[in-house]
Amino acid sequence: MATKSENTSTKTSEYSTKAQAFWTHPLNLGPMLRPDGYARVVGECSDVMEFYLRIQNNRIIESRFDTDGCAATVSAGSMAVALSQGKTLDEAESITAQDILDGLDGLPKDHEHCARLAATTLRMALADARKLAKEPWKKQYRH
Repeated sequence: MATKSENTSTKTSEYSTKAQAFWTHPLNLGPMLRPDGYARVVGECSDVMEFYLRIQNNRIIESRFDTDGCAATVSAGSMAVALSQGKTLDEAESITAQDILDGLDGLPKDHEHCARLAATTLRMALADARKLAKEPWKKQYRH
């Protein structure tokens, strides 16, 4: 999934240095084969975010995201990945949009919804992982 960031005029002066770093060098961007948890959510601005989780012993050992969204969506997804990596499912479930915003030193006001999109998608991927853990045979049908 390609990002919209190439097509939008983003004023980098509106973004913190940290948010710019997570946008220009996103962590774990791209899909994952046969994830233990997966979610796809369309945000209020029509950006799409996907989360992929690899879980071992109730701990996230790898998290990835993909999006077709703007710079703020890429930054938020990347921060959600950073915050969730190595956490237990319960710990990761407590990650909020505010945690993502704080981790990025904020986003422009009109893009704060991107942090909500990332937090929501992460929580839905965690719910999917819990469901799949009860029916592990279904994992073999994922691509």
